[in-house]
Amino acid sequence: MNSYRYVICIVIIAACAFAHAEGRYATKKLYEIAQVIELPDSIITFMNNNCEIDSALSFMNHPIRLRKNGFNEISHIGYSLFDSEVRKVAGKEIFDFIERYILELDLLVDEKQRNNQIRRDHIVINGDYSNLLYPTEHDSLSFEYQKYQRYLFNWSKDSISISINFMADSQLILGADHDELESIFSRQFHKYIENVDSTDYTFIINKYDEQSNKYIEETILCRWEDIIGFVELNGCLLIFEPKNTETDLLFAMNTELGYIHLIYLREKDAIFYGFIPCHSVPSHFIEQLIE
Repeated sequence: MNSYRYVICIVIIAACAFAHAEGRYATKKLYEIAQVIELPDSIITFMNNNCEIDSALSFMNHPIRLRKNGFNEISHIGYSLFDSEVRKVAGKEIFDFIERYILELDLLVDEKQRNNQIRRDHIVINGDYSNLLYPTEHDSLSFEYQKYQRYLFNWSKDSISISINFMADSQLILGADHDELESIFSRQFHKYIENVDSTDYTFIINKYDEQSNKYIEETILCRWEDIIGFVELNGCLLIFEPKNTETDLLFAMNTELGYIHLIYLREKDAIFYGFIPCHSVPSHFIEQLIE
């Protein structure tokens, strides 16, 4: 019983600590990683928006890549494994995920924990992933993408090869569950429109509220074009479905991260339902949308 209470206390303390740090880190997971690798606050303060560094910190003698997004949040912490040329093979978030996930595995205490985590995340790794920690210019890599379902990452050097098969799922790739992704969307949208004067439109975001432990409707005054600009900033393809009613539908789909936002557009407001996993939607429906 005492050990159980101890675990509960640790969880509560961690949650309170992140609440204090929220806005400095894009996700709770990044905050937790930062605590374990002892990321100094001075580095975070030194970094400008949209800044990336990979020489200020290391873990287990391997350099760590850090990045701040345009909202002054640490948006990536992971091993520095892939240079800018290599990263052109796939999207930034995909390489970020591999760099962060390999670091996450190294933060676990033993092989049993690592294997359990990999199984929970529905990931298949063939080969010793630690070989990725020693990149050279002679490395060969490729990505295969099963539309809206999974990625297959292949890496080889000389006689060594590694493959990582993982879901095209925003929660896995971004390191945040559905409720947190909605909160991140809301927080960053507020930052996106903070200098906007004209607010003749209402954006209603359905999201989970941790304080009340229930879903709520958050009402944000903005401009219609702010909604469009923000979802496009997040890499979404916009698909309008005009209806013969007072409500039109806007599908905002990010095929790389495997999610769809559903936005009901009305004359004076829009209602947002976000981060619907593509793998839970019939593929023929998605194909019809993007035709």
